[in-house]
Amino acid sequence: MDSFSSRDSPLRAIKADILKFIQNKVFLGRYTERRYVESLQAYRDIIMIESSEDIVQNLMRTKKTLEAYANNKWIGITNDPQNPESDDCLLWVQLNNVPIGKHWFQMSAIRFEGREIILEVQHIQPFRSPDKSFNSDDPNFPVLDFKEIFTYSNICEAIKFSAIVMMALFTFAVEALRYLGEYSIKLSHVLVNLVHVSTPIWLGVFEFLAKCVGGFYWLIYVMFRGGPNTPAVPSALMSNHRPYGQGPRPLEYKSRFSNSRPSYSPNSQYMNRYQR
Repeated sequence: MDSFSSRDSPLRAIKADILKFIQNKVFLGRYTERRYVESLQAYRDIIMIESSEDIVQNLMRTKKTLEAYANNKWIGITNDPQNPESDDCLLWVQLNNVPIGKHWFQMSAIRFEGREIILEVQHIQPFRSPDKSFNSDDPNFPVLDFKEIFTYSNICEAIKFSAIVMMALFTFAVEALRYLGEYSIKLSHVLVNLVHVSTPIWLGVFEFLAKCVGGFYWLIYVMFRGGPNTPAVPSALMSNHRPYGQGPRPLEYKSRFSNSRPSYSPNSQYMNRYQR
């Protein structure tokens, strides 16, 4: 609310005069930051207005008028402290949910509060740069003239440029092939050495694995096969063997004169009996 009473008619008249040339004015400004004001112990949003905007002159005139009649009050209109030589204007206002960047604003009112004079602005919309359309009907649009393009000097320069490009491509291809050849030779040498060194190792690994697998299968076979069978008694090589416990069979002696003479050996009687 306005803190001035009805008896402060001069300031009210000044306020009315100021609103005549700044109220409802639309301008383009850049919202840069929110800064803390020590004299007010509060934060204010800063809008930078370029000197090319028409409202800048009116704002500077408003600032001078307020400084003359409103002493000891902080006015939210200043110059750019970072660029004193510039005529850009800074507005210290209160904004709600406005992103940093260029926007269109509208001046709505001026408010006197305690030690501060605030200019109230309304955010309209973000600034969008107009798209440049391709319009060939424009009288300033350049006309394509092939006679000016295909001149003798341009053709010579094009031939030189093409020759340089072809030479560069040929050189690149030769160097690339040479590099690939050297790299392939080195790679093949490394692979041969790797195979030569790793072959015994892999053979040993495969042999070890084969023995492990074979031993495992042999262990399973032995477990399921059971104990060894009792070996069979070998049969006799001769069919005329005598039972166990009897003495050896006596040898039979036949003389070549057995048909003509009887034998007088001690066992002749026993032998003759056995032969019968």
